[in-house]
Amino acid sequence: MNNSVYILNNRSILYVNGPDAKDFLQNLISNDINKVTDKSSCFTSLLTPQGKFLFEFIIVKHKSGYFIDCEKSQCDEIFKQLNTYKIRSKVDILNLSN
Repeated sequence: MNNSVYILNNRSILYVNGPDAKDFLQNLISNDINKVTDKSSCFTSLLTPQGKFLFEFIIVKHKSGYFIDCEKSQCDEIFKQLNTYKIRSKVDILNLSN
């Protein structure tokens, strides 16, 4: 068995965690968050309220939250956009890129 690790310098990770994380993401992304389990991830998009495309990324389940695997060049904008929608949701959004 080959146990190699590959560093993808052009990718970044955000972590969305908290009691409302699942519902928070379900209301924002273009795919069904219920498809994301411990054994499967999903490719999805973040759209404007009018339905225009903003960003695309992969969501992976991790413990009680979700990793968002995105392009490094878009990470800060996605982080900012998610925090804009956070309002009163009980979620924490962390940038784990460093």
